Amino acid sequence: MKSSISRFRISKWIYLIFSRTKQKNELSIIERDIDALGPLNMAAETEYKEIMERNEFLTEQKKDDLEEAVSSIYELIREMDENTSALFLETFEGVKKELLPSFRNAFR
Repeated sequence: MKSSISRFRISKWIYLIFSRTKQKNELSIIERDIDALGPLNMAAETEYKEIMERNEFLTEQKKDDLEEAVSSIYELIREMDENTSALFLETFEGVKKELLPSFRNAFR
């Protein structure tokens, strides 16, 4: 019975040694991977927040600028429509005034 207990202890000890070696190897690999990532930027979260705030501000400003531009374009189109209509009526009345006597003479 003593020999089976000893074998059990020996096999457990061997398992722990190999397990410990495997863990050390895995730890070395993980440490190497972490080192390969380079230095940690401790200000990354703050920088990210600042960039997001700036992006939000610029997006809102761009939206406001676009809305203002569209409004300005609609106002310009409305003015052009008014001016074009007024100019057309003025020209039409002038042509009518000048041609009316000629039509009266031609169709008497």
